[in-house]
Amino acid sequence: MKSRRILKIGSLGLLVAVFIGSIFSIFRSSGTGVPLRPAKVSDRAQPAVRQSVAPSTFSIPGRLIDKASPRVNVLDRLTEKKIGSLGLQLWTTLWITRIGRGQGTDDAFRGQLEVALESPGLSADLLIELGKCVRFIEPLGPAATVFRAAIRQAALELRADVSTPEHRLGLVTALAEIRYPLWQMQDLAGILAAATLEIEWRKKDYSPEYFDACLWFTDSSRALGRMTDAVRMAAALSDDFDGGKYSGVKVSKRRELDHLRGLALADSSPREALVFLDLASSHPEEAFSKRASIEWLMLAAKGGATSKQIQDYAKRARTIHAFSPDELADLNYREASAIESLETQK
Repeated sequence: MKSRRILKIGSLGLLVAVFIGSIFSIFRSSGTGVPLRPAKVSDRAQPAVRQSVAPSTFSIPGRLIDKASPRVNVLDRLTEKKIGSLGLQLWTTLWITRIGRGQGTDDAFRGQLEVALESPGLSADLLIELGKCVRFIEPLGPAATVFRAAIRQAALELRADVSTPEHRLGLVTALAEIRYPLWQMQDLAGILAAATLEIEWRKKDYSPEYFDACLWFTDSSRALGRMTDAVRMAAALSDDFDGGKYSGVKVSKRRELDHLRGLALADSSPREALVFLDLASSHPEEAFSKRASIEWLMLAAKGGATSKQIQDYAKRARTIHAFSPDELADLNYREASAIESLETQK
């Protein structure tokens, strides 16, 4: 018995030592003395489906940029049979070794992870923490794969009869924290799944958290081409907000909703979309407002605007917004293109 305990402690110590060694290896390879981290808000890439800014609810949770020690705790937990699985323990050990050697996760190794994540005995909480660990150490690695497994497990745990209210609340809060890293990785389906779970669990409690989940649902649905779902959710949120049911939600969120609603209506009802994009672009203090101005001009001809309306709108946009030279050039180009499109239609 004593020898087994010594062996277990020795194995765990080796695992932690390899992990810490991989951290130092990353420090050396980065050349900056700091670990790789998720991109700042200003650096994030736009979803490929449609160019737009992310909802202002997107922020980097503090846990994502903590020191490395919590990741050691996660790996410690993976060595416990009652929490982890042998397959995932093995994959994690190999992953740490590969990172220490400067190797990333290739398709074959990602496939092994997908198999390991199907093992029984994994909790959503553990998978979420592991996903954060992978994202922290290997920003371009398979964190999204781990997060998707966490979302699937969370769905099972939220619907389980043995789940307590405290556990369910903790799970929903944790799911909200991983939406931004999923957005950074452009995993729109993962965002939609996480937001859908939160909406289902909160049961329309009119809280700021519920409103945020609905915003994420709206934007991810729109970006995935599910415009009917996006428009329906945006309309319901707008009606409830205007009816005073979201007293704890800031007005800026309502303006953000106008922006998302305008984008979702662009194909099916461009004239109506212009109304909402105009509302969104009228508040220069909001991060999405300048982009909404450009999007209004892109849709102007299709939405039935006249040449004078286009010129007046562009002039107002130049007045109220502090455009960069590149942004101003884009606005001028969109204005000219819209007017030219009208002339072509005659």
